[in-house]
Amino acid sequence: MSKDQARQLFDAMPDMNKYYNWELSKVVAKQTEEGKVAIRNIRRDAIKAYEKLEKEKKLSEDNAKDLSSDLQKVTDEFMKKIDSMYKQKEKELLKV
Repeated sequence: MSKDQARQLFDAMPDMNKYYNWELSKVVAKQTEEGKVAIRNIRRDAIKAYEKLEKEKKLSEDNAKDLSSDLQKVTDEFMKKIDSMYKQKEKELLKV
């Protein structure tokens, strides 16, 4: 392999790295969305449990609303954390 051929191969590497990192960023985006869906599902299940307890008179309507409100705050907090982690990782991957 001549020096020119080696140089051409070496020069092609950044493009391959850029493509690979772009593909990785798509994987990270998918995993981010899956994490958000999981959090929303947990929230949905908890709200259903609150409603069930409320119907069984084991939880007052006010308590159920308070718990739902607190749950929404926690959900929002985790969604922000996930978004922040995703943006940081995407920035890191597409930096090349």
